[in-house]
Amino acid sequence: MAVLSPNAQLFMAIQARLKLKVAALKWIDQNFGQIDSYEQRPPVLFPCALIDLTGFSFEDLPKGAQRCNGRVIISLSTAPFSNSNASTPTPQKEKAIEYYEIEWAIHNALHNWIPVTGMEKLLRRTMDKQERDDALRERLIIFECGYCDAGAVPATVQFARPDPFIGGDMLLPT
Repeated sequence: MAVLSPNAQLFMAIQARLKLKVAALKWIDQNFGQIDSYEQRPPVLFPCALIDLTGFSFEDLPKGAQRCNGRVIISLSTAPFSNSNASTPTPQKEKAIEYYEIEWAIHNALHNWIPVTGMEKLLRRTMDKQERDDALRERLIIFECGYCDAGAVPATVQFARPDPFIGGDMLLPT
């Protein structure tokens, strides 16, 4: 397989990490708006984590490399499990708030973790509820990450350094 771009490597590492560390997730994919535009049911299994890489800024470094900083947004989505009303029996309530446990497991799996050798560790920055017009619950867990992209640095050719002493004997100072 060809060398993958840094963002492809980042996505694949996050997807593999969530699959390994957050067993409760039933669907882990790129965020293409799967839970935004649907007729009867979103084309995912719940709970799901949809991953988006966004807001990357670039700072030029010597020789054409760039310093990249951006956000990794994990959209955690669930269908409501059950009622979490104060008078709801404990087992049902625990099922209703399992959502928060999955959110915390995502944080524990990704925060302070280095996804790809040479990248900076992911750091959680914000967590927020996404307002929706349907019954789905969606939380956005936002991490920051940075790396150096040297993919566009021109290849250089190394030449052997010529012998500085061409021709006769060199006289050394005494």
